[in-house]
Amino acid sequence: MNMLRNYLTLILTGAAVALAVVIGFFRLMRTVRKTKVARLSERRPLTADEFFANFYLTAGLSKQDVVALRAEIASAIEVPVGLLRPEDRFSVELADCKGMGPMDGGLAELTFSAERRKKTSGRDLNISTLKSVDDYIRAFARPDAIPEATQDR
Repeated sequence: MNMLRNYLTLILTGAAVALAVVIGFFRLMRTVRKTKVARLSERRPLTADEFFANFYLTAGLSKQDVVALRAEIASAIEVPVGLLRPEDRFSVELADCKGMGPMDGGLAELTFSAERRKKTSGRDLNISTLKSVDDYIRAFARPDAIPEATQDR
């Protein structure tokens, strides 16, 4: 009986420690996300139309692709889509907090998405060269059949 009680105590203690670790991990990830968002908080959010018009209107890229790729990046790295800019670098503006180590599952998720896109598009591309939002968008957005600037004429 005493051995059973010790065994149950050990199991319950282990479960409590595991629960504390899980809770701590989720609190840490929330802090990481808040830090990323705080870095970008001075910016005015841009709508999809504003983002495309300001940065890609004359680039000859599909608006639908540019908007979708921007949303894909924002979702993976867990920042509001409207705060992203083409010059945002994955290792600087969109990186984790300093001293946290390589914790960001978002960048890993984005790398997996890039690898999948590379395979389906048949493009010869070194994923490690994608350093910014602009690099990612230009690597995977298809050329626009009708340039956006001439569609309204």
